[in-house]
Amino acid sequence: MRDFRAPKSDDCGTETVTKQPSDDVTIHVHGSSEGDDDEDVIINRDPINRTTTSHLSVSQRPLPVTLKADKTVTARKPPSALYPNPILHLSKVVGYGSGTKSPSHFRGISLWQPYGDDQSASSSIVVYAVQALVVAMETVSRKQHVFVGHTNKISSIAFNQQHHHAEAEHPLILASSQIGQGGMIKMWNYNKRKCVATIETDCASSIYHLCLSRTGAVLAASGRDQQGKSLVVVYDTSSVLRSGSYNMIAKAHTPVKINRIQISPTNDMRLVTCGDDNIRFWRVKSNQLRSCPITSPSYDGEIGGDVTDVMFAPPSVLGDCEDGKNYERRSEEQNPYNVYACTSNGKIMEIDFTSLNVCNLYQPTTSSATDNNKNRGLKFTALKMNKSFVVTGSQDGLLRFWPLTLKSVFVEAEHEGEITDININPDGSKILVSTDTATLGYLDMSTRRYTTLMRSHLDKINDSSMDGLRQTVSTCSADMSIQVWQTQPTIQQLYHFGTPDDQPTTVSCHPTQEIFAVGFNSGTVRLFDCESSSILSEHPNAHLHSRVISVIFTSVGDRLISRCREGTICLFDTNNPLEYGVPLLRKLTSAACGGEQYYGASLNVSPDGRKCAYIGRNHFTVTLATTGMLDHLMKIDVSSGLKVDDNLPGLPVADCPLLLAFSPSTHNHLLVVTRRNRLLKIDARNGSLVQIASNIHKKHTTAVCASEDGKYLVTAGDHLVKVWEYEMLNPNCYQVFRGHCSPIRHVQFTLDSAKLLSIGEDVLLVWNFINIPSYQQQQQPTVELPPPQDVASESPSQESTDDDVEKK
Repeated sequence: MRDFRAPKSDDCGTETVTKQPSDDVTIHVHGSSEGDDDEDVIINRDPINRTTTSHLSVSQRPLPVTLKADKTVTARKPPSALYPNPILHLSKVVGYGSGTKSPSHFRGISLWQPYGDDQSASSSIVVYAVQALVVAMETVSRKQHVFVGHTNKISSIAFNQQHHHAEAEHPLILASSQIGQGGMIKMWNYNKRKCVATIETDCASSIYHLCLSRTGAVLAASGRDQQGKSLVVVYDTSSVLRSGSYNMIAKAHTPVKINRIQISPTNDMRLVTCGDDNIRFWRVKSNQLRSCPITSPSYDGEIGGDVTDVMFAPPSVLGDCEDGKNYERRSEEQNPYNVYACTSNGKIMEIDFTSLNVCNLYQPTTSSATDNNKNRGLKFTALKMNKSFVVTGSQDGLLRFWPLTLKSVFVEAEHEGEITDININPDGSKILVSTDTATLGYLDMSTRRYTTLMRSHLDKINDSSMDGLRQTVSTCSADMSIQVWQTQPTIQQLYHFGTPDDQPTTVSCHPTQEIFAVGFNSGTVRLFDCESSSILSEHPNAHLHSRVISVIFTSVGDRLISRCREGTICLFDTNNPLEYGVPLLRKLTSAACGGEQYYGASLNVSPDGRKCAYIGRNHFTVTLATTGMLDHLMKIDVSSGLKVDDNLPGLPVADCPLLLAFSPSTHNHLLVVTRRNRLLKIDARNGSLVQIASNIHKKHTTAVCASEDGKYLVTAGDHLVKVWEYEMLNPNCYQVFRGHCSPIRHVQFTLDSAKLLSIGEDVLLVWNFINIPSYQQQQQPTVELPPPQDVASESPSQESTDDDVEKK
């Protein structure tokens, strides 16, 4: 990987930016060779024929302008349903793993698809887990199919036919487990892309490892019970495809830790597990699950270290090792499979599956190791082998290919972090590699070329922004990095900006240029240029060590507005940032409302770029100002008419605004989401209330946006995405979509409204938005409504207490 470090100057930080090449792994070659139906949404439409102009209190100014209607207003009959159904289709998922730094969370969540009906296609399809989703990706076209159904982060996936390399005899079954209470496991008919059964283990607090037998008739799972002990459960899944039924055969509790579980290829009632300094063999007999460790005396004091991986292979795969410990080995006719395991101290052992004795103990050494210092640094984390070679992964990030004699390494592939899992595709030509830095890729043995399939942040995503012209998305994360993603035509990470000394908290892309602004936890605002991989401007004292929660460009890109948690708002001139930098024009101290509950959506800019809206100065007021110099246009008190019935402890009696968004110019509305899940539509020209929708989500509403054509409204909350008709004439006319298992922080349409992006704390989802042209929709009858009453608008004014900064 190549690092481009920004030049140090008086106005630049020390961030590191990396432009991602297509191949980022160094290869060394040695030698040759649906719910929510019970939720009631209340729509209050009284914006036109009422005795007062609004339920909201608008701060008026002298010389109001009177608006008159010269024709009647028509409204459509409320639609019975939202068409088409479904209106969204999940097309792409950006991310890998569960968004944590633990190596164990990247183990057992990526596999090659076993042989199916099309064997050539099967060898190029990778199946992996992203948060609560299972994704099947074609490695050539990068086309994805997503399995949706889990409610929490997925901990393991498993296929049947893992030991069968001939033509498929049994239908493909995919099993996936999730963390959390109940130990939920889902069984999928893989070819039909359909969930056929959901298994819940009442005694389990979480399920971490899965294994399916070759036929799919038996499922073995391991996890933790309510008391924190390891739990092993065996299920009968022979009828799961036909009727969706399953039965628990046996379960057992053990104090030893389990890192991997495998079912014998020849006997579905026999299992093997490995963990910290232990290998145990399990057998189901008379609905009882019993286990025993390795019985050979040579095991005690000889192996040492943790056993990190275990697998089955024929006993004739590896030959006797001259430097290893050789024991009695049965013939392949007597025992078709033996057990092979690797340890954290660099040893590989072969265990006779019949006698449970160690029959070979190997100590592989690299070509660079000296005779007096053999094997130092080899800490194996993963092991796979076939009839041609052996593959190991280790903590030093090296993927090593060994001959069957394990005497030397003939290929090495160096990765950024520790290798957590490896898999060989059915024809043995490609090696799938997972690392603890949230990367997933594969090595093509024929060309010895490495391809990175997916990357991900290692911590929660704080904010995101889309560049509509270039179809890229910038994300900033608590893992001290900013990443720029390409979403069309394929998913690819373009840039990686490292900020090791300061956490990026919010990001905004320039509408026309390939630059973006980032706010940091220290209160600094910086502008980055992707093309030159440099920092254009830095303002360390803009917010005086207060966390920046929002930065946003105007639609034409001539202004940048930022606000911090303490409520300070800063205005920057971005007319020509490449030549003249980004000078600070104005700073309003304590103009917005401060507090932990506010984040990026508490500040927004109108589509024409002339107005901005923010919450403040108090918890009940929304202020509209000009983007030219932050001159005040109006203040709207949203507490009037929105009294809360129950007085919750720690909350004010009246409802408070929480999120702000502007509708397209066709409506010219300001959308306000309150803490009590009410959606207010306010006329952005005069502050009059247009509509109130209550209970748009059950618990928390976290994001809102409108389509560019003004026909649809999207809200996010309770880990769900809801699509509404913009007019919201029917309170039950919406569609619900699942895919996130954490709060959704941002939703945004592309410029052509063909796609919708939803970004949570752990994953980025790209949805195809299916918008039927209006002439194809059923014509709705209209009814006449009386004309609206006169309303008054407000002339601009300036804030009396602010800090003006001269433009240089």
